[in-house]
Amino acid sequence: MNRIDILKKHVDLESEKAVIGACLIDSEAITKIFDIIDYRDFYNKRCSITFEALIDNLAKGIPNDVITVTDAITRIGKKIDECGYFLTDCAEIPSSGYVVHHAKIIKEKSKTREYLDTLLAGISTFDETLGVDENITKVQSKLVQITSDTTTSRDIDFRETINRIDTLVENKLLNKTVQVDGYWRYKWVSDNLNDITGGVEPQTFIILGALRKSGKSKWVIDQIVNLTVNQNVPVLFLSLEMGDEKVTRWLWSRVARVDSNKIKIPIDFHGNRLLTDDELNRLQEAKSIIEELNEKLIVDTRVFLNFNQIKSKIYQAKQLIGVQVVFLDYLQRCNIQYDKGQNEARGFEIMSQQLADLAKNEKLAFICLSQLKNLAPGQFARVGDIKHSGGIPDNATGIFIMNNIDLVFANNGDDKPLVNRSIMDVIQRDGMQGRVKFKHRLDIGVYEDEILPDKKETDNLDF
Repeated sequence: MNRIDILKKHVDLESEKAVIGACLIDSEAITKIFDIIDYRDFYNKRCSITFEALIDNLAKGIPNDVITVTDAITRIGKKIDECGYFLTDCAEIPSSGYVVHHAKIIKEKSKTREYLDTLLAGISTFDETLGVDENITKVQSKLVQITSDTTTSRDIDFRETINRIDTLVENKLLNKTVQVDGYWRYKWVSDNLNDITGGVEPQTFIILGALRKSGKSKWVIDQIVNLTVNQNVPVLFLSLEMGDEKVTRWLWSRVARVDSNKIKIPIDFHGNRLLTDDELNRLQEAKSIIEELNEKLIVDTRVFLNFNQIKSKIYQAKQLIGVQVVFLDYLQRCNIQYDKGQNEARGFEIMSQQLADLAKNEKLAFICLSQLKNLAPGQFARVGDIKHSGGIPDNATGIFIMNNIDLVFANNGDDKPLVNRSIMDVIQRDGMQGRVKFKHRLDIGVYEDEILPDKKETDNLDF
């Protein structure tokens, strides 16, 4: 029996077709198995190429069906005879319920073929100039790789952590951005917030809660510009609330430091020009910075995204720009899917846990804005005011609650001048807690640490 005949005995074509069919009839099937198998695990060439096309669609956020997968096969430069008939045949698979089971069978068969192929190769390449033990050792090393699954690597190399700690200390003393052996840490705009949190770190899921009109979206824009422009950090912004026109205008406003309302309406209804010559010059100077954002920032303004669509967009952004920080504005505008018998709060709890796990697995910093309960404008917001707060905060590594002090004072009937200040309460699962005070310029979306004399009234507001 030749090598091909031996390997053919360890193929389960029905499982391979079942997996392809499941992915064609169920949009969620591919997300359940893409980390179990890849296209190289399929023996059948048609199945292998089709699975590669399915993954390409997943990365690009394209739903999988017979037509889109056929297009993807062409897009990745592959050809299959009778492709349409094969896909249509697979799409008639009656159920996707066993897709994980079939994927594991495919993986097991793939490893068996690799194991046998290694043994057969060892026989055909037996080196008579070496001893038996040396020949066995060559084959054993390859078999160990197969047995241990070569796609899995050591999560922690404790020898590397020594160098990491040394470099962290060194960079902390020199006040530099840290990036060592794949571990990175970047700065928020606020030095005070950096002191409390340690900066923008990977594998974190942060909930930012604030009332409407309090400036939280402009705070996010300020952080995005700070990360992309000042620190060259690739960012994905999922703006489920603001459209592309507003996001674009606010980015220009922040980069050029020009009032966003003047960019929206540069000439009033009486024909008066609102933009000054200096502001026009700043907009011109901002062009080169805005152009470079294509290399470091992806903005998606689609609404009602579900978890699989968010995950797919993140995979796409990792391929295009190597994204490291994700902002989501905001959680309650996602398409939350929950089982019959579950309430809405449970659905949001599951969604937040999925996002937290995604941040950890993909080594991302994930900052997710969250709507608050129906508080009157100007009330002082607290952690318990996060909408569906029963489970969402439990999944977060950090919670930021931002309050616009002007609105709080106005709501309390205090006759005080506008102070242009916000405060942010920071609660972390593993770390310091504290309060950060900002001076804000909402017209251009700039937040700065307060350097004015301390105002005791903000300290008396309940944490």
